[in-house]
Amino acid sequence: MKNIVEYETKIFDAIKHLDKNNREYWLARELMEVLDYKEWRNFYNSIKKALVAC
Repeated sequence: MKNIVEYETKIFDAIKHLDKNNREYWLARELMEVLDYKEWRNFYNSIKKALVAC
């Protein structure tokens, strides 16, 4: 399990961006690829559902 967490951390760290205040953020189109979505519309639908749930 530890190896999985380390692998996931490396993947997300590789696409992490920092703003001028050193806050982390990720770009949706980069996350889409990491999360293995093939089409933007499918990922976008998931994002919309997550926003409603939050």
